[in-house]
Amino acid sequence: SRVLFRSGTLVRKSTGIDALCGLRSYEAIQEEFEDAVTNPTVQGIRLRLDSPGGEVMGLFDLADLMFKARGLKPVFAYVEGSAFSAAAVLVSCADRIFLSRTSGVGSIGVIYSHVDQTGADKQAGLKYTLITAGEGKAALNSHVPLSEAAYNGVKSEVDRVYGIMTATVGRNRGKSAEWAKELTAALYFGEDAIKAGLADEIGTEADALAALHAAIEA
Repeated sequence: SRVLFRSGTLVRKSTGIDALCGLRSYEAIQEEFEDAVTNPTVQGIRLRLDSPGGEVMGLFDLADLMFKARGLKPVFAYVEGSAFSAAAVLVSCADRIFLSRTSGVGSIGVIYSHVDQTGADKQAGLKYTLITAGEGKAALNSHVPLSEAAYNGVKSEVDRVYGIMTATVGRNRGKSAEWAKELTAALYFGEDAIKAGLADEIGTEADALAALHAAIEA
């Protein structure tokens, strides 16, 4: 079997010092996954994840590719520590998910952070003048207060991506988007993750490997 191991924050692309600092790219995962699927000497694939999540850009394309490969070769996952947010989406692509009693899955939600530093600017004696073209060009600039229109625009996109995420995880786990939404982006550990439907079995990595070998030989 082939092991695909990803530990760290997930991003669309990662090169140089970013990769050395622990950023793991969807691009690299896709290359490794496609190689494992098409390699005739590989009979099964193990996903081993320990990640707090990452960015959405590129996530769902990779998840769709992994889901469409189901049935070609067994794909079993082992959550080494955590598989939250974007990592929960990837781990849900596996045919069967193992985790330890203290490992966690979940945080199926979307977050965007905007910093309004106008107060700090004032204390520092700084006044920014933004010269723009296009009504919304500076809508998310940290040196101006966030307007209601800008907030509503971002919230609309966050909700849209959340809909894609919950639909993807629901599909992958044989459930619905509404089921994924009912998880309320909470973190689930050990047996609770199994009860929530985010994992299948408590066990060690050796247990996951043994189950994968059994699936290959079946």
